[in-house]
Amino acid sequence: SVEDVDDTMVKAIDRINGLLETFMGINDSDLAQQIWDFAQNKKNPSDFAMA
Repeated sequence: SVEDVDDTMVKAIDRINGLLETFMGINDSDLAQQIWDFAQNKKNPSDFAMA
């Protein structure tokens, strides 16, 4: 359902933001959202890197 997708998306964005904070010292939910958006429909890391 839509709620499950939204919950998964929110958890993923929070996880990305946590990784940004841990490894780069950046706490930016907007950046985490952009990374999530770019990663959508990418099948492998190479596709993501080319986005």
